[in-house]
Formats: sequence, C-alpha cells, structure tokens
Amino acid sequence: MTNPDFFPFQATSKSDWRKQIEKDLKGKNFEETLESKVWSTIKQSPYYDSSDSQGIATQLRFHPEPELSVLGSRIWANAVEVSSSSPKANNATILYQLQNGADALIIHASESTNWSILLKEVQLEYISVYILPEKSVRDAISFLNYLEQVNFPSGKLKGAILWSPTGSLFEEERDWTKALKDAHSLIEKTKPYPNFSPITFDFSRYANAGATGLTEVEYGLGEIIETASGLKMQGVELQEWFSKICIHTAVGEPHFPEMVKLKAIRILTSELAEKFDVNLGIEQIQVIASSSLWTKSLIDKNNNFIRQTYEGLAGILGGCNVLWVRKWDGDESDALNSRIARNVSSVLKEESYLDKVMDPMAGSFYLESLQKEFIELIQAAISKLEQEGGWLSHFQSKAVHERVKSERLAAQEKVKENQLSKVGVNRYQASGKLINNLAFQPIQESGYELKPSRETYLIEQEILKK
Repeated sequence: MTNPDFFPFQATSKSDWRKQIEKDLKGKNFEETLESKVWSTIKQSPYYDSSDSQGIATQLRFHPEPELSVLGSRIWANAVEVSSSSPKANNATILYQLQNGADALIIHASESTNWSILLKEVQLEYISVYILPEKSVRDAISFLNYLEQVNFPSGKLKGAILWSPTGSLFEEERDWTKALKDAHSLIEKTKPYPNFSPITFDFSRYANAGATGLTEVEYGLGEIIETASGLKMQGVELQEWFSKICIHTAVGEPHFPEMVKLKAIRILTSELAEKFDVNLGIEQIQVIASSSLWTKSLIDKNNNFIRQTYEGLAGILGGCNVLWVRKWDGDESDALNSRIARNVSSVLKEESYLDKVMDPMAGSFYLESLQKEFIELIQAAISKLEQEGGWLSHFQSKAVHERVKSERLAAQEKVKENQLSKVGVNRYQASGKLINNLAFQPIQESGYELKPSRETYLIEQEILKK
C-alpha cells in the first residue's frame, strides 16, 4: 500500500481550479475567454478531471487479435487509389505501390475492366481490395465474376464494394426499390466471401460536402437504418449482413473531436444493430478513414501535406481499419504527392509507433467526456430523424441537402471573414516565390448531388478566379 505521506500536496477540486483561473483572468469572462464549441454545439472547457468522464475508460477493440504477435497490437491497412482505365499501365502502378508500402487497393472499376491484365502478378490473398464502381453495381459484379473465373479462394478475399443503395440516390439512380434490389443481388453475390463487404456506407459524402461531424454521423446512421429496414422486408438475414458492414468516413478538423467521432461510429452502429435484434461486436465493424477533401485548399497547396498527416494520425487513433490518405490534387497529382500520400501511414506506424497500443485515447478525461456527449447528441438526433419520417423522407424533400449546404456556407463564411484561421489562406499567406497555388475550378451541383467542396472555397474565388 502506498504511503499517503508520499503525496504531500493537498487535493484540488475542479471548483478550486475555476476560482484560480477566474482570478488570473483579472475580470475577463471565463466562458468567452477560455471555452469554445465543437461544431457550434459541444462545449469545450479548458480543464477536465475524472468527474467529467465518471472515471470510466471506454477502451475499444478495433479489430480481432492479430494471428501473428509480431504484427503489433494495432493493425490497419494502407490504401492507395488506382484507376482501371489503362489496365497494363495501371497494373505497373499497382505493383509499384504494393512494393513500396501499400497493402490495400481502392480500384475505380467499370463493367469493361480487364481484370486479368490489371491484376496480373498481384497476390490478392495478401492485400485488401476495395472496388469503387464508376457507374453502377454492374461494375463491381465484373470483379466478382473475374474471381469466379480464376477460382480465387473465397476465404482469402478481404475488402469491400464502395457502394450503397442510399449512396446511389445521390447519383443517377432515383428508384429506391431498384436500389434495394441491387443491394440484395450484391449481398447474394458476395456470400461466398466471408471477409468481403457487399455494401459500404459513405459517411464521408457529408463531411466532404461541408457538414459537421455530428451531421455526418446522424445522416450516415440514418442511411444504415433505411437500408436495414428495406433489406429486412426483402428477406435478407440481417445478422450476416451486419457482420460484414463497412463504413467510410472522412477525417478532417477539429483534430481530437474527429478521433472521438470514429470511436462513436463504432459504438452507435453496434447499438443500432441491437434495434434489429442483431448482436454486432465493436471489432466486427470495418471502418475506412480517408483524409478530408473539405479541409484542403488550392491556396498555398503545400500546407495540405501537413493537413493530411494529422488527419491520418486522427484516423489511426480513432480506430480505422483502413487508412486512405487521398491525393489532394486528384488527377493532377505528381509522383512526389502520390508518394507522400502513400508514406503517411508508414511513417505513423514505423516512426511514430502507433501500432503498439490498441486504443491510446481510452481514459482521457477530455476525450471520454466529449465522446459521451457526442453519442448522446447523435442518439437524440436519430430519434428525431426517425420521428420525422427517416433519412429517405429527408433526402427526397432535400432537407438533407439544405442542411449540409447551410453548414457548408456557414463554415466558408467564417474562413472568409477571418473568424476561423486557415494557415496559408487567411493567415500567413505565402508571397513572392513562395506562392504555390493550384488552378481554381468552380464546383457546381445539380439535382440531388452533394459534391465535395472546400472550406476555403469563397476565398479561392476571390484570389484565384480570373
């Protein structure tokens, strides 16, 4: 037993700290000076203690125990994005990426993709594969047909199809009944592959379009509820379907709340499954975390390297299974930018040792408190959403779009009016030879689209538009 005399300092309560801080502020208002709000909703204080988290650490497992202990306690896949338009050239790109740190592929697929050439000498059993259809589910089915032709071992396939019936409604498909039938066909087609998800819910759509983390998770979970209800009516076994669920979220700013968001997604998805009488373990949920498109800027583009690095850090600490550091200049990306995007994961693992501890966030008074409030807010929001007819009703009335666009514009106005700092954009702008901007292209949305935007869009219009 520890001798109490070893700790001679008198215990200090939170109220004692508050009094001392108020004294040091010399008349300044405590709330206005030191408190802030996350996503204009969740209050952040300058000081937390065990009373804020009730002394309980919600330590999560983000995946099952690794088969080999040498792999480390924490495992995630490092994903790179590749095209399939020129199979021979893209095959060389894939092999190069896999030989230099990547172990997951996000492939833009079409119905006419020549998989034999594209995946020549690629050992699929040792990596994860994520199929991103260019137009429809038929693009993904072409990949599954290829696997059948080559008799690929069903238990060795890992990854997911980056498509959902709700996601298709934002694009060319408007028929919810047809979208559910397409989802059902994918579920049946992927049944032989226990480690391959037939549907991925794209929460990142909302975040990249300018929504707050709270709105992203609320509408993302709303999509899951809508899909689960529809599939249940079609006779789909939900226990099996939920056990293969995959979620794609974007990780941006603010830094610590984004970590909390990822953990909350797991907890809330598991709780949601219970509502459908499904037992879903936290570690069964596959989470893809991509670096945010919303936080990047065309002004002083080199700052984007820093942004994608701390977003990768947040994604790992928040519990992602796949880290997708996106090339922020898209198709214009040169070899250096592609290399840096791919190497963020390797640096965070090999040099920052983030693979040594499963959940280092657990036990933090600040993060536990934030997580508790985040979950409570989402639970209340989902309840309200369902009472108002559910996600599909909000989508069809464009209430989803109006809310996201409203939050987008509010954030962009804050940056434009210097109420929110963006280094290199409205603070510490580069000058002279240091200026390194990208070309401005206007973003236009039509119909039910929600396209990726940028927090700095309004300033870019003023500075870069000619």
